Amino acid sequence: MMKDVKLSEFKTYVIMPFGNNNEYLGGNEESEYIYKEIIKPAVKLAMCDENAEPNIMREVDRNQPGSITTTIVKDLLNSDVVIVDVTGRNPNVFWELGVRYALRNKITIVIAQEGTAIPFNIKGYRYIEYSRFIPNEARLKIAQFIRESSKEEMQSDSIVFEVFPAMSVIIPGVAESHGHQSLKTKGTMRWDEYIGRVKWVCQLLEDSVVNGRFTPDALIGISNGGLIVADLVGRELFRGTPILSLWANRFFGTTQSPSRFFDNPYNDATIGALKQSVEQAHGSAPATILLIDDHLGTGDTAQQAIGYLKNQLGNETSILFIPLVSRRLYQFEYLSEIEEFLPYKYQLRRGKEILTKEEFVSQANTEALYFPYFHKDISK
Repeated sequence: MMKDVKLSEFKTYVIMPFGNNNEYLGGNEESEYIYKEIIKPAVKLAMCDENAEPNIMREVDRNQPGSITTTIVKDLLNSDVVIVDVTGRNPNVFWELGVRYALRNKITIVIAQEGTAIPFNIKGYRYIEYSRFIPNEARLKIAQFIRESSKEEMQSDSIVFEVFPAMSVIIPGVAESHGHQSLKTKGTMRWDEYIGRVKWVCQLLEDSVVNGRFTPDALIGISNGGLIVADLVGRELFRGTPILSLWANRFFGTTQSPSRFFDNPYNDATIGALKQSVEQAHGSAPATILLIDDHLGTGDTAQQAIGYLKNQLGNETSILFIPLVSRRLYQFEYLSEIEEFLPYKYQLRRGKEILTKEEFVSQANTEALYFPYFHKDISK
């Protein structure tokens, strides 16, 4: 089932003519008959629960003020199932069907009475043909369609999502729909989440920076991903503070030192220049570094980066390490070797607690499996 929602909990919305324009031979009475004797019983039949009452409605039953168009669009978006009777080719019915196709990838069920001329642009898609004289057969067809379409393996019954299989429609807190190609990358972090996390880092540091409690000599990103975050944070919070990168040479390191990823002439030159700058500014006072990475996995890279900086700048160097995300922080053993450099411990050492360990772990956690750039894996 979609999102583990039971059929009995589905919200169903019905689009059909009211019969005022002779769409049905029997006019309004036939419209009522089709709704009450075919469509509504079919939805109940699909639930496989005789005691459950379907959550089903149609616009004609609504008795509340407000814009009709607004409420229709909201219902078309919010409803788990939409049943559309195109008998009589009512233009309002087709308008609503088009809106539904554009907003939700499934479950949209098109039905039509026998003899209805189906427009060519939807004729090639699945629809249910029914006879008003054989209501039981019509109920069974609709119920079966609902059950089949509610299964996860059913990708889409929307023309729009089939034409644009990589399309996603996401309205936070309301509903989301994905084409079958977009489902393959559904585990990719959205850019708004990424930027939101960068803003969180800025908010975390802002008070300490403004009040002079934290004045780093440099912002250092670990490799490319960390440098991107360091640059964004630097642009927002720091003026005149150098933004540097440590190259993590994970694949061709030849030494066996505790900081082997970072033992290379490129980093030595960068941090050597920083050391000279710090000595000119502070004399023998230790440097203060804000170390940033986009992802904390096992903690090995962070531990090596911290060790390298202390070896180059002095063991008294003050280092605050902030990873943007981690899916492993709930396994607290990954924190043991670097915990004293994380924000909650670092701030506690300076007498001002700005967040708890649990708050930090909760913030760093993510449901995403990949960053939005180059499909970078953050699941490990």
